[in-house]
Amino acid sequence: AVAMLAQGLLSPPSDFVPVLPPGLKSLLQKPSPYLIGVLTGPTPNYINLRNVPNIGEVVLFDLDNQQGNEAYFYNIADPQRAVPDLTRRDREDLDVMASSPRFVTIADVLYQDLAETLKADKKAFWQGAVQEKLGLAAAKGKKAASAAVKKGLKYLKKRTSGEDSERATGARGADGEDGDDDAADFGDGQPSPSRLVGKENYDYNHGYSNVETEVEARIAFGVFFLGLLGDLKTYLTQQLPGTAPVVDKPKFMKHRAANGDVPSSGMFFLLTNFLRGRIFDSFVEARLAEFRAKRVVAEDAPLFAIVANHHRINRMDFGLNHVRPSVRRIATDPYLPGNYLIKWNRSVRGRASELTSAQTYNGDWNLAVAQLTQDCRESSAILIDTMMVLWSRLQEGRGMQWKKALLALQILRNLLLNGPINVIVEAID
Repeated sequence: AVAMLAQGLLSPPSDFVPVLPPGLKSLLQKPSPYLIGVLTGPTPNYINLRNVPNIGEVVLFDLDNQQGNEAYFYNIADPQRAVPDLTRRDREDLDVMASSPRFVTIADVLYQDLAETLKADKKAFWQGAVQEKLGLAAAKGKKAASAAVKKGLKYLKKRTSGEDSERATGARGADGEDGDDDAADFGDGQPSPSRLVGKENYDYNHGYSNVETEVEARIAFGVFFLGLLGDLKTYLTQQLPGTAPVVDKPKFMKHRAANGDVPSSGMFFLLTNFLRGRIFDSFVEARLAEFRAKRVVAEDAPLFAIVANHHRINRMDFGLNHVRPSVRRIATDPYLPGNYLIKWNRSVRGRASELTSAQTYNGDWNLAVAQLTQDCRESSAILIDTMMVLWSRLQEGRGMQWKKALLALQILRNLLLNGPINVIVEAID
C-alpha cells in the first residue's frame, strides 16, 4: 500500500501520522485505513499497543528491532491470505525457481530487484567493507600473537618458579590481561559501547539516506505496478461498440493466472483482496478519467503515469521485457525534475569519502575540509550526507583502518566548531 501511494496509484489514506502523540491514541481505533508511527514504551509518555482496545486488524513493524524487522500481525487470523509477503522466499522456493523451466512471475522480479537494491544500499553504507575485513583480520592476528606470547611467558613462569603463590599470581595476571585485550567493561560485565560500534546496526541507522538506492527501489516498484496494472486492456472490456469500457475483474484474474499468479500463490491472495474492495474500482475510474481527458502528463507526475503514457503513445507492450528498460531510462533521466539529486548525492559522499580515506589525500586537506564545512552551512542535505559518511568511517576505523576514524573525528570537530548549529543534533542523535 505504501509503494502504491508513492507511485501515485492510490489517494492518501484518511490518516497519516509520522509520530502519534499519546493523547491521540484513539486514532488507532478507527476502522478506516491509516499509516501511523507509534513510539512504544512502558511509561505514560509512550503508547502500549496491547492496551489499546478495539484496535482492529493492524500490521506492526518494529523499526528499532536490531535483530530483524519482521512484521507482527495483530488480530489477523490468516496473515498469508490477508497480507501475503511477496518478497519471502524459502530455500525450497529458490531451488525450485532455479531448476524449474517455468517463466518468472512479476512477484519473482520484484523480489530479485529489491534484493539487489538492498545489497547496493548495504554496499554504499559499508563503504570500506573490504578494508574493514582486512582491519578485523589484522586485529585478530594481533590478538592471536599476543595470546601466544602470554601463553609462552606463563609457561616459563611455571617452569622457573615453584611457588604456588607466584603461579596463582601469574595465572590471574594473564587472565586479566586477556580480558582487557578482548573487551573493556564498566564493572557490570557489559562490554564497552565502543566495542559494539558497527555490529547489527545497518537497519535505520542514524537516519541513513541513499538517493541512488532510493531510485532503484522506485524503479523496482515501478516495474512491478506497470507490469501489473499498466495495460488498460487487461481489466477493461467494451461490451458494445461505441460504449464506454467497464471493469472486468474475471478477465483481469484470468490474465494474471496466465502470467503465473495462480491460486495458492501470494499474488493471487493479494489480487483477490485488492479486487474485493473499492480500491481497485477507484483506481480504474481515475485511469479512465485520465485517458478521456487526454491531458499532457507533467514532467513531475508519478513515475507510473509517465511510463504508462509513454507506452500508450508509442503503442508499446506492457510486458516486463519492455517495461523494465522504459522505467529505468525515465527514472534516471537527468533532465527530469529531482533527478539531479542522484549526481549531487554521489558527489558529496565522494568528497567526504576521499577526505576520510586511509590513503593520502591528493590536495590541500585543510582547505578541502573548510570548503566542505562551508557547503554544510549552505545546505542541510549536504550536512546529512557528510554525517552519514563520517558515521560509517567511524565504524570502519578498526585495526589497520584507524586513520579513517581519526580523520572522521577531525572533520566532525571542525563541523562542530565552524559548521551549522544543527551539527550538534546530528552528532548526538
